[in-house]
Amino acid sequence: YGSDATRWYMYASAPPYNPRNFTVDYVGEVLRQFLLTLWHAYSFFVLYANMDSWQPPLADDSWAGVALQPIDRWALARLNALVRDVTPMLENYDVHGPAKEIERFVEDLSNWYVRRNRRRFWKSENDADKHAAYLTLYTCLTTLARLLAPFMPYVSEELYRNLVAEQNSGAPESVHLAGWPQVNAALLDEHLLADAALLLDTVTLARSARRSANMRVRQPLSELLIRVPRAGAGLRRFADELRDELNVKSVRFLEVGDDLIEYRFKPNLPVLGKRYGPLVPHIKTALAALKGEAATMAAHELEADRPLELQLDGQALQLAAEEVLVEATSPSGYAVAERNGLLTALNTTLTPALLLEGQARDLVRLIQEARKSAGLAITDRIRVTLQPQDDFDITPLLAAQDEYIQSETLATSLTVGPLAGSSYATEAELDGGKKVAIGLSR
Repeated sequence: YGSDATRWYMYASAPPYNPRNFTVDYVGEVLRQFLLTLWHAYSFFVLYANMDSWQPPLADDSWAGVALQPIDRWALARLNALVRDVTPMLENYDVHGPAKEIERFVEDLSNWYVRRNRRRFWKSENDADKHAAYLTLYTCLTTLARLLAPFMPYVSEELYRNLVAEQNSGAPESVHLAGWPQVNAALLDEHLLADAALLLDTVTLARSARRSANMRVRQPLSELLIRVPRAGAGLRRFADELRDELNVKSVRFLEVGDDLIEYRFKPNLPVLGKRYGPLVPHIKTALAALKGEAATMAAHELEADRPLELQLDGQALQLAAEEVLVEATSPSGYAVAERNGLLTALNTTLTPALLLEGQARDLVRLIQEARKSAGLAITDRIRVTLQPQDDFDITPLLAAQDEYIQSETLATSLTVGPLAGSSYATEAELDGGKKVAIGLSR
């Protein structure tokens, strides 16, 4: 598929009329960032669909009676918006715009839909909810195959033949003979797309707050506080997703006046002094008087590189962003991040129970890595033996988190003792330096 990767680089790296560099490394980056992301989503679907012997419905009313989860509706709305946006661009001989839109969709499909729905595919019950997840992902992949056909003829053909032509004898035998995707208006939900876009922005912002506080994602936290712009009320419907994605116990939405960040403003004297001279002391006083919501709004204007308007004795002054220095402080015990009116604040105080839960998540990760190294299948039930090293007292951890660890690792037993009876053994280190030997048996 090297020729397809080369084509995609030429389409996606820049508009056709712009010059660009071309090297094997640049094409390889496209292969890693886009093509492998798409292929991982496709491989994930094929693996679990084969395990469950899932077959796509052949009838035209395949969505009739399917109970979709909100995340399913989002993926399908995102997909139909993609078809709606890409089609006219291609009709107007634009190949760069559609390529970038498809890249963004594949990123969302893999790193949001597939990642957040793994449990729906993993579960043993072959129920209506699992069928909805399969049908949603199948629809996204088969539609992508047709959208990609003009760009990546070989990859799109591989996807289409395996997912469509070989499953349905009545379908066209090649993706290049199949019809172009049409927008399903019933699945295109603009409000859901706007709310979900804000959800993704919130997750990104809160993760940056975690990084600034050096709090790893696997460590649960007690609370996430959010203040959304006035147009972002729809974010409240995603409280469960925020709790799960950001690993917090509760989510609380702040009102507009409930500000965790305190702003202070000062004139940038080397810049502002040359322009306003004798007015500088008055400007300094007016900036220092900005408090509460007025200060928040002023900070947002300057952050957006818009001028800040001040009234001085009836005279309106327009201060440019580079003429004002902004200092922001947040309360102790919170990691705060703010952008474009959206504010997230994570309570970073760790209780003993939260620390134990963080250790349990570390241990789950280490057991899963040992399972992979041992060559065990992802569906294999296992027996786990733990042998703590040095002075690590693992008893409180297992007393509090035994059930969680077993359910996450498909372990039928979790014991502490020598590893002599294990078929695979390894030594691992939890975050914080605690060491434990792990033994596994099928």
